[in-house]
Amino acid sequence: MNIRLVAADLDNTLAPTGQPLPPRNREALIELHKRGIDFVLASGKNLYSLNRVETKWNLPFRQPYVMGMNGAELLDNRNNRTYVFEQLTCDVLKEIYEMMLPFGLNPFVYYQDGMLAEHDDEMLNASSLRNELKIYYTEVKGPVWSHPTAKILYRIPQEMVPEVRKFILDHPCEKWGLVQTQKNMLEFVHPETSKGHTLKRICEMNDIPLEEVMAFGDSENDEEMLKCCHGICLLDGFDSTKRVSEDITYLDCKDGGFGDYLFRHVLL
Repeated sequence: MNIRLVAADLDNTLAPTGQPLPPRNREALIELHKRGIDFVLASGKNLYSLNRVETKWNLPFRQPYVMGMNGAELLDNRNNRTYVFEQLTCDVLKEIYEMMLPFGLNPFVYYQDGMLAEHDDEMLNASSLRNELKIYYTEVKGPVWSHPTAKILYRIPQEMVPEVRKFILDHPCEKWGLVQTQKNMLEFVHPETSKGHTLKRICEMNDIPLEEVMAFGDSENDEEMLKCCHGICLLDGFDSTKRVSEDITYLDCKDGGFGDYLFRHVLL
C-alpha cells in the first residue's frame, strides 16, 4: 500500500483524552517524518489548544498540517499560513441557543485562549484543567452568539444524551450540522464543515490522490474523513464510525492502536 499522507484525530485516537501520547504512537509519528510521509493532526479542538498539545509531545519537528475545529481551521506549517473556513453566524448561533434552552444545559464556544460559557459546572471545570484553557463568562464577555465561530458545544449528562440527540435530529435545519464527538458531547457545526472536506483541500494543495491517504478516527466528527480515503477506526471507537471505515485497529487507543496499525500495514 503506497501511502503518502496520514491523518488522525487526537482525543481517543492518538491519545486518550487529556493523556500523553502512547509510546507506540509517538514512534509512528517519528517514523512517518523520517520516511517523508506527511501527517495531519485533525481535531475538534481549536488551533490554540492543538499548539499546546503538540508542544507537550516534545517531538523534534512540527507536523506539516494541523486541522482544528472539525476542519474549520487549518494551520499550514510548511507555508506558514493559517486558514479559517466555514463559520456559524451570530444569528444561527442564537437560534441554536434558543432551541436548546428547554434542556437547561451550559453551552460553550471556544474563545481566545479559553472557553466562553454562561456559568461554572463540573464538566466545564474538568475540561479547563485537562486542556489548560481559561473560562470566560458571558455576563462579562457577552452571549455565546456574540461572534461568528466554527461550532457551539454542549456537554450533556450521560442519561440525557438520547433524549437531547433525538430532539435535535427530529428538528433538522439546513443552517447547521450535528456531530457527537464524545459520549457526553454534542456539537453544532456549519453544514459544510467536516474533517473530510479539509483533508481533501490538503490533498489538492499537495497533488496527493485520496487513494494514497490513510486516516484514523473514533467518533462521528471523523466519519467524513474516514469515508473519503483509507479510513481506519480505533478498536474502542463508536460503532457508527466502525461501520463506515475500511478497517479497525487491532489495539485500542491507550495501547497505541494508531501506531500499531501503521507499523503493520504502512511502516513495514
